[in-house]
Amino acid sequence: MTRDVCMIFGGATGIGAAAAKLFTQEGMRVVVCDINEQRGKQVAEEVAGVFLAAPLAISKASKRPSVAVKTK
Repeated sequence: MTRDVCMIFGGATGIGAAAAKLFTQEGMRVVVCDINEQRGKQVAEEVAGVFLAAPLAISKASKRPSVAVKTK
């Protein structure tokens, strides 16, 4: 059986956690990604999903989170 997989960044709390629960109810597999490891693991366990740590770097200039992705 193949199921769709959804990665939710910011999935440890609030709207992200609610989305993880909703997508699970709709039959999707969920990967919860967040900087908050403790809460992220808890949400992932609640939805029988997987947790992936997503550390962010905050730029002093913009104050917005950014994620560096390593490519080939």
